[in-house]
Amino acid sequence: MTRGKLQLLTGLAAVMGLSLGCSPPQQAKPSLTAAPAVTPAPSSSTPAAPSLTPKPAAEQPRNGGKLIISVSADPATFDLLRESSLAAGQISVPCYNGLVQYDPLAWPEYKAAPGLAQGWELSPDGLQYTFRLNKGVNFHDGKPFTAQDAKFSLDRIYNPPRGAISIMKGSFQAIKEVKAPDDQTLVVTSSQPFPSLIPLLAYEYMVMVPKHVVEEKGSMERTIIGTGPYKFKNLTRGVSWELEKNPDYFVKGRPYLDGIKAYMIKDPGARQAAFATGQISFITPLPVPTAQEATFIKRYLGEKVVIKEVAHVGIQGVTINMQRPPWNDARVRKALSLAIDRQKALQLSAQGDGVVGAFMHPQGQWTIPRQELLSMPGYRQPKDADVAEAGKLLSEVTIPRNFRTVAITQTQQQRVNLAVYIKDELGKLGIDLSLQVLEDTAFYDAQNRKDFNLVVGILPGVPVDDPDLAFGQTYISGAGRNYGLYSNPRFDELFVKQSTTVDVAERKRTVREMQMILFEDNPLIPIYWPIYRSIYRSSLRNWVPSLGTVNSLRFQEVWLAE
Repeated sequence: MTRGKLQLLTGLAAVMGLSLGCSPPQQAKPSLTAAPAVTPAPSSSTPAAPSLTPKPAAEQPRNGGKLIISVSADPATFDLLRESSLAAGQISVPCYNGLVQYDPLAWPEYKAAPGLAQGWELSPDGLQYTFRLNKGVNFHDGKPFTAQDAKFSLDRIYNPPRGAISIMKGSFQAIKEVKAPDDQTLVVTSSQPFPSLIPLLAYEYMVMVPKHVVEEKGSMERTIIGTGPYKFKNLTRGVSWELEKNPDYFVKGRPYLDGIKAYMIKDPGARQAAFATGQISFITPLPVPTAQEATFIKRYLGEKVVIKEVAHVGIQGVTINMQRPPWNDARVRKALSLAIDRQKALQLSAQGDGVVGAFMHPQGQWTIPRQELLSMPGYRQPKDADVAEAGKLLSEVTIPRNFRTVAITQTQQQRVNLAVYIKDELGKLGIDLSLQVLEDTAFYDAQNRKDFNLVVGILPGVPVDDPDLAFGQTYISGAGRNYGLYSNPRFDELFVKQSTTVDVAERKRTVREMQMILFEDNPLIPIYWPIYRSIYRSSLRNWVPSLGTVNSLRFQEVWLAE
C-alpha cells in the first residue's frame, strides 16, 4: 500500500480529518446530457419485448455475495403506493415487481420491458390494454400472484378506497375500469387515449401488492410481502436493514446476489470511511455525495471506484400551503418566487452542484428552453427588476409588520442550507421565517397531513419524464402529492387535454401553457435540480443508473465480480 493510501485510510477512519497535506479538489461542474426518450408502448396487437437488453458475452455473471450499501434515513412506511421517499424505495422496491419495468440495462435509453406482465396489447381504438401475466409467480408468503392481485393494486392506485392514500392517483385519472377475466389476464380500459399508461406503470413505485395481506392488515405500511427478487429479513431502525435472496423468484437464474444489507450512516465523512475501508461497497445518493467527495474518493482509490451522475428526479424549492394566509394570496407567493435568486441559492446550498430549472426535468423534452427560462421573471439576472416587482406586490397586500411564519425542512445539509437562504430572503421582505428541521419520518408525516406553512427542500420527484406523472401527482386538484392543496380548474382542464393528446407537438404546446399557469400561481416554487451521484466499487456489475436512481433500485441483474 502506498503512503498516500495509508494516509487516506487513517484519515477516513478518523471520520475525514482531511489533513493530507494537499489542497481540496476543485468543485467539479456537473456534466448532464440530454435525457433519453421513453420507448413508446407497443403498438396495437404487438406484445412487449420478450427479454431485457442482452449482456455483453465477454463476462459471465457470478452467483453469491452480498451487496453492502449505505443509507441515511429510515423509511416512514414500507407502502410504496402511498410513500414517495427514497428511503422507502431503497428497502421496498427490491421486494416487489410491477406489471412493467424500465429495462435496468438499457440506460441511457428509457425502455419499457416486461415485469409481471410478459406482454401486452393495445386495442385498435387505443382505449384498452390487455396484459398477459407470467405464470407460476408467488408472493414471498407462498400465495400465488394472480390478475386479481393486479386489479386490486391498480384499483388502489387510480381509485383508492376511503382512507387510503395513493401518491399516483392523479396520474391515472384516464382509467375507466380494470378487469381480471382470468388469473393470467388483466384488462385496463381508459375513457380516452392514454399514451402515458405504459411509462407510468414502469415507474418502480407502481408495485403489485398482495390482495390478501392488504385486506387483512389494511395497508402495506408495516409489512413487506411482494413478488420481487429479494425478501425482507430484518430492520433495526437507526442502525441497519437486510434483504435476502428470493429462491423462488419467477425470473430464472435471478437474482445473482445472496442479499442486500444497508447500514445507516448519516455523516458523510463516516460514510466515506466505511467505503474506503471496504465496510460498504455502494454509496447511495441519500444524502447525495458532493462532487468534492467523489473527486476525493476517486483520487485515492482510482480504478476501484465507479462514479455515476444523472440529474435528480426532484426539484429543490418551496412548497406552499395555499390554505393558510397570507400564502393563499397569489401576490405573496409570486413575490417570494421573484425574491429568490436561484443562481445564488444553488451556490449557497449545493456549491453549484445542480441545474437551475422549472417544473419539468431540465434534460427532458417537456421543459422550457433554457435560454428562455433564464430570461423570465424569477430566473433573470440581475435581480433588481425582480426585487422591485416583489416589493410592489407585497405593498398591495395587508400583511402584519414583521409577520412570522414557519417552514419545515429535512436534516440533509443541502436542504438546511436552502432553508436558511430562503429565511434570509424573506427577512428582506419583512417576513420573519422560523425553521423546523425534522427527521425524515416526522417530516413526511407533517407533509402528508398538510401540517405546514412552507416546505423547503425537495419537491415531489419526477422519475418519469412525462407530464401525466409530473403534473398528475402534484398539481391537479386532489392529487396524492398535492401537499399544498393547489386547485385551478383551467390547469385541471389542460391536464386532461394533454393526457389524451397523441400528437407530441400539440401536447407540448398544452404542457407549455400549463407551466405558464404555474409560473403565475406559484403553488410550488422550483429553484434547482440537484445531481444524483452514486459511488460504488468497480467489482459491482450490471448496475446502471436511470433518471435519478429511483428506477435502478431492484438490483435484479446486479452481481459481484469478487
